[in-house]
Amino acid sequence: YLTIAHGLPDVAVYALLEDRLGRLWVGTGGGVFRRSDGASKFVQVSTETGYDFAEDRNGTIWVTDSKHLLKSLDNPDGLAARRFLGLSGNGKSLARDARGFIWVGAERGVLRVPDSSTAGAVEYVTEPDKLTTLLSLFEDRDGTIWVATRGGLVRIVSRSVTMLAHPEGLPDDAVRGIANRPDGGLWVGTQNGLASFSPSRNRFQTYSEFNGKRVTALHAADSGNLWVAADDGQGGSVWLAEQGAAAIQPRSS
Repeated sequence: YLTIAHGLPDVAVYALLEDRLGRLWVGTGGGVFRRSDGASKFVQVSTETGYDFAEDRNGTIWVTDSKHLLKSLDNPDGLAARRFLGLSGNGKSLARDARGFIWVGAERGVLRVPDSSTAGAVEYVTEPDKLTTLLSLFEDRDGTIWVATRGGLVRIVSRSVTMLAHPEGLPDDAVRGIANRPDGGLWVGTQNGLASFSPSRNRFQTYSEFNGKRVTALHAADSGNLWVAADDGQGGSVWLAEQGAAAIQPRSS
């Protein structure tokens, strides 16, 4: 249990990352903090609110914060960082895809940025009526980028943007979390329940156990088990759906 006694501020925590060197990065309302492997306390490395982290193929740590869409934390004055000084504003989420690109969730769209070892220009994908109020980014096993928004689940393939929402069976348009399913589909947590998405059917299935529950986080383990953090308004709980067990039964929407 890490507190102010370990060097952290007494404010909200927005992001966590453990990098390949065993360093723990914490994004808070009072800045970004880092604890090296084996150290007892954190050191502050930035005063801006840190919303999300990504580690590229070279081990460079990137942050999206209250002043920068994308900034290097390991070498803020280096060549890799200077390439992105033209990115103004602030983002909310980061993701690194299998090809090495870093995706940045901005206020009105998504940017695809080459990492610190890749040449190329920043690409901006925007659809004013779809890519609004971005909450998180996710890459599935096929390399498709998914965006959780308050208006539904957005799929990005190349530069094509598709919105999936209530008409496709999503129980609530505010998407809070995304995770892979063993069958190639997705788990989707929303403000009002849990759903699974089948790309072949382009439809969602809902799960009655989570009716009325706000799903706040999902984690799909390598074993196929799914961990679900949910809140029914009277307190939070963590659920475990075991692969192959009937702990959660789908209800077709």
